[in-house]
Amino acid sequence: MLPSELTELVQNIVTMKCEHQNIELKRASQGTPEKLYDTLSSFSNQTGGGIILFGIDEKNDFALTGVYDAQDLQTKVTNQALQMEPVVRPVFTVASINGKTLVSAEIAECDIFDLLTKSRTCRRYTPMPATSFISGSTSRRSRNSAWCLLPIS
Repeated sequence: MLPSELTELVQNIVTMKCEHQNIELKRASQGTPEKLYDTLSSFSNQTGGGIILFGIDEKNDFALTGVYDAQDLQTKVTNQALQMEPVVRPVFTVASINGKTLVSAEIAECDIFDLLTKSRTCRRYTPMPATSFISGSTSRRSRNSAWCLLPIS
């Protein structure tokens, strides 16, 4: 995404005052948001992926707060994404809007690679309850043969 596209997207969200199915807003004005792992997993499991927008506070009437440190935020998001199996690789865009620095992280839909057979597969990642996992390698297969994102131990 280009900075001009990020600016246009932010303006549309602030005007409409709502998120979309493929867009998640995070304030990030005082540090890296918690629960990023869930959002990264969700978007990588979703057809078409999604976009995380940092620097908008939806609880405060979609006010632009800006981010605390664009470089540090990108580093910390990337570090969380690298802990996933398969690895999620966010694509970042930084833009200044009304004097505030905003950051977007585009999360692509995961391309599935079967770790057991070392071949591509058409299976999609499916969130499954922890009780349904069959123990094994770092990536675990659920009983219905769908793959699940898990942190690397």
